[in-house]
Amino acid sequence: MGRLIKAAMSFQLPLRALIRLILDKQELPQIHVFSQYRDIQIRVRDFTVSTIITQPLCNGDLGNIQLAANDVEPQYFFSIYQGATLVNSVGPITENNYTFGNLNPGTYTVNVGTEDGCTFTDDVEIIEPPLLTATSALTIPLTCNDGEITVYPVGGTAPYFYFVNSTTDFQTVPRNSSYSSRCL
Repeated sequence: MGRLIKAAMSFQLPLRALIRLILDKQELPQIHVFSQYRDIQIRVRDFTVSTIITQPLCNGDLGNIQLAANDVEPQYFFSIYQGATLVNSVGPITENNYTFGNLNPGTYTVNVGTEDGCTFTDDVEIIEPPLLTATSALTIPLTCNDGEITVYPVGGTAPYFYFVNSTTDFQTVPRNSSYSSRCL
């Protein structure tokens, strides 16, 4: 009918299977008989890791790397290295995600592991944007008519935000504003 399994016996299972576990306990001379039947579903897991990199927006800012272990049982272990130097590690934890924050620009090796032996390793780069600078040019001189100044941003991280005349109404696209002028 089935396979007789003795205490501490192990055997290979197919990746997908429905196994019927039968436990029999018999004591001499057949006074107590205990039988239990139980179906056990063997599930194939597809262990993956999601990586979300938050790059610095400005020169001198720091970045973040968020890791998430997907379709795998806890406990989880997360670590991050820069070269051979351990920057940070955490685990075992039951949360399947962890964020390494305040990271300087550079290349990092991230590791995700689980208590049951799943492992993942990847290289991730935090990229520092170039220093933001801006130049401006008078493109239409101010006379008795409205004038125009064009601003040319370089570096930093787009989209750029502009404001005129010390207002705090930021614009993502420069637009014409009315200013009164008086000709003498």
